[in-house]
Amino acid sequence: MIFKNYIPAELRNSKLNWYVLYYVINPQTGKLQRKEIRVNRIRSINERKKFARKLISEINEKLYSGWNPFIEQEAPRAYTKLIDALDIYLRAKKKEFTSVDSIRTYQSYVDLFKTYIIDIAKKPDILVFSFDNYEVKNYMDYLYNVRNVSGVTYNNYKNKLITIWNYFIENLYCKVNPFLAVKRKMEKTKTRQIIDNDTRRIIKDYLIEKNDYEFLAMIMLCFHGLIRPKEICLLKSEYINLEQNIIFLPAKITKDKDDRIVTISEDLKFYLNKINISIIPKDYYIFSTSFKPGPVLKNTRDIGKKWSSLRSSLNLPMEYQFYSLKDSGIVQKFRDGINPLEIRDQAGHSTLEQTNVYAKYANQKGGEDIKTKSSEF
Repeated sequence: MIFKNYIPAELRNSKLNWYVLYYVINPQTGKLQRKEIRVNRIRSINERKKFARKLISEINEKLYSGWNPFIEQEAPRAYTKLIDALDIYLRAKKKEFTSVDSIRTYQSYVDLFKTYIIDIAKKPDILVFSFDNYEVKNYMDYLYNVRNVSGVTYNNYKNKLITIWNYFIENLYCKVNPFLAVKRKMEKTKTRQIIDNDTRRIIKDYLIEKNDYEFLAMIMLCFHGLIRPKEICLLKSEYINLEQNIIFLPAKITKDKDDRIVTISEDLKFYLNKINISIIPKDYYIFSTSFKPGPVLKNTRDIGKKWSSLRSSLNLPMEYQFYSLKDSGIVQKFRDGINPLEIRDQAGHSTLEQTNVYAKYANQKGGEDIKTKSSEF
């Protein structure tokens, strides 16, 4: 059957060649032009037929809706199965990154996406070029309405999927990025869970009683040093200078990939001495197996597990995360009257505005001078 602007796709085969054939108007000539897609690469005849039927169905559906490969400037690898392309993308990322956490993050995004394609959308054979704006909307709606992700998580998924499709464009799987059209969701202001003085004292007394000075030192590095959990795991003895009271964080271990100097307070120094920091081999991680010094890099998930156990033992609220120690440390420094510029540098913030977000949590009782010294109207 010949339609106005195309002839539907059908399977043609011979002993040597199997291909899907269709015709579509070339806008530059105004004439029907032949397009064919070879399917010989699939060795099994049954699988080849199955793939060809699916391909024909998708091409004809798109042709009927007005799609034209000449207008879209069809990509050479557009007829790759999406789940296969995702696997190729993931393998490329695993070669690119050495960080276990980064690889795990990419793996989780891809795994969830593939699960949706196979189990929810029931389209395991969908091709890269067929995952269009309609499919994108269905997936993003699934994340927001079915999985009930927050606005922040929704936007993170959007950004990650944009990155994946940019890879597809760069590697000739498609020509357009349908995730660019997805609108961002409103994000709720982050609630800072500040651990109060009394609770901090309870945590310290508990760990001292347990003689667990390694985890207590780790807590002090986060609270006093404002060092992130991943950076703490990467800390080596050679970075710490107790004579000058500084910790040098090289760019290769910091989040912002910039060198940072952390000042050691007297309280932090006391607990670093408790774990005999001065006799730890220079090339050892300070916290390795069983939170003791050693050559094996500790996984940040181990910190979370140990913190969860401590929180459960002390019946602390779930809102108190290990990272809350850094937030609490920043707030306490504001309360101690420390210069915001020094707090910014200690925390590794890129701007003073980022640091000043914490200032409002430092004075929950209001200003005493305003209460007592303000004149009458």
